[in-house]
Amino acid sequence: MERERIEHALVELRKELDATCKVLFGDVLEPQEIMDKELLELLLEHKLAHLLYMIGRINIFLDEGRREKAMRWIGFLQGAVWWGEFISIEKLKKMNAPGTYVIQGDLFEKAA
Repeated sequence: MERERIEHALVELRKELDATCKVLFGDVLEPQEIMDKELLELLLEHKLAHLLYMIGRINIFLDEGRREKAMRWIGFLQGAVWWGEFISIEKLKKMNAPGTYVIQGDLFEKAA
């Protein structure tokens, strides 16, 4: 995935998680690194705040030349949001499809 596509995918993931937080909690959550495993296992709110934190860190990894770590984190994020039923598998597949889809506004659309 090219950097532009990665950044757009991260924006989309953030939008979806923000929308989910608004529905569940009445407002968006602040990204928060949560290292306490017990907190991460107890509350959905902490899990979502940590996923938002991870979104912010991925661009930093790319800036530092740590592409492999960034891609692992993207994979984890996508797996988590799919498992949590926050984003459909179809939308996630379109985010990752090599050269098949292009960015059209806020969506990934099939190239003509």
